[in-house]
Amino acid sequence: MNEVLDLRIMPKAGFYDHELDYNYTDDTHQNQLIETTMVELPILLKYKSMRRGNVRMYMVGGVTPSIEASGKNDVASTSANLDVNKVNLTIDAGLGFDFYFPLFKFSQEIRFQRGVVNMLGDDQSIYSDPLKRINTNTISIYFIFQ
Repeated sequence: MNEVLDLRIMPKAGFYDHELDYNYTDDTHQNQLIETTMVELPILLKYKSMRRGNVRMYMVGGVTPSIEASGKNDVASTSANLDVNKVNLTIDAGLGFDFYFPLFKFSQEIRFQRGVVNMLGDDQSIYSDPLKRINTNTISIYFIFQ
């Protein structure tokens, strides 16, 4: 967009394991593992500092809509599984550094994502009864070569 502000759209696939641990009052323990493959489309603004030699610091922020691509929820689900929605929306914020080399640019970035959408599905089960809301919280480290 200009010297210090860029619009970044970087489609990606994310492979996630979500583990829920249930500790009951009678000292029993149960867990539920949910594996999802998400197609994500981050829409980010990148605010860059002035370049100092071959290094530049930057901040990123924006939103990431995503949709499940694995189809695991389409397989015959039983009442013993936790139902999760197929779409999600997160708010993203992060920091990074651009390192300039003669033939390429290398960027290191740490990004925090906070889910906005309630991921808990409508199907009732023993796993969903004690829950009111499920949000995604992610910390990611990116290494980008350009």
